[in-house]
Amino acid sequence: MRVAEAERKLFPHGPLVVVARSRLLGLVPVSRTGALALVYGAALGGWGYLVAWGALRAAGATGAARPTGLAIGAVFGLAVAFEILRLERSG
Repeated sequence: MRVAEAERKLFPHGPLVVVARSRLLGLVPVSRTGALALVYGAALGGWGYLVAWGALRAAGATGAARPTGLAIGAVFGLAVAFEILRLERSG
């Protein structure tokens, strides 16, 4: 896993936080990779929404700019999250 390798290089005395294998609400597995995917997916999805909304408003689509920007940002955020999960599992 790439994150574990980076932590070993950056923190030779061990990771800052040790997370035991557990489940959120007893249902969803919690992992470092899942947390990274959630945080980066949300952050980049939010930026994708802002950029799409601004571009659509600048192009003159005032009525549909906000919902369309939201849809674009949500799809972008999910794509980023799934790509992070895919890369961490394959690496």
